[in-house]
Amino acid sequence: MAKQFAKSFLVNGDVDALFDAAEKFLVAKGFTITSSQKPGAIIATRGTKVGSYISTKMEDQSTSLKVDLLQQGDQIHVACNYNIYVVGLMSSSDRMFLENEVEQMKMSLLSVAQIGTRMEHQVPEPVEAPKPQPEEPARQADYTIELEKLAKLRDKGVITDKDFNAKKRQLLGL
Repeated sequence: MAKQFAKSFLVNGDVDALFDAAEKFLVAKGFTITSSQKPGAIIATRGTKVGSYISTKMEDQSTSLKVDLLQQGDQIHVACNYNIYVVGLMSSSDRMFLENEVEQMKMSLLSVAQIGTRMEHQVPEPVEAPKPQPEEPARQADYTIELEKLAKLRDKGVITDKDFNAKKRQLLGL
């Protein structure tokens, strides 16, 4: 009854930093790290067999995920291999959920790689304080929509609580 799903991508960067970021991403997505061999492989699990029977949500299904990080020249090949205990067939929305999850991991690792590259080559530039802008009545309603979007990204593990709170303070003018 286990179904397989595999997807991979390439990213530039330090394999050790990317490995650490991948572990943090998986934990934020509700996975438990069951085995890791730095910097090569992470094995993680999520959900339960009971969840596979009583829930339709993919994140409740009994899932084992192996993430392999393989150095290939200047790039790291990241392969995600899922084994999911699904009752019945795996739907297209289930596949889309997994594809989105892998895409989110890719975006997360790309941001880590970009930060690392900037840190290595960056000359600090003076930071200018943002100038306060007068609030328009129509803009006041916009911040609630923006906060809802940011909360969803935080709940999915794409941004941290710190990032969310900083943006919230900025939107609220605090």
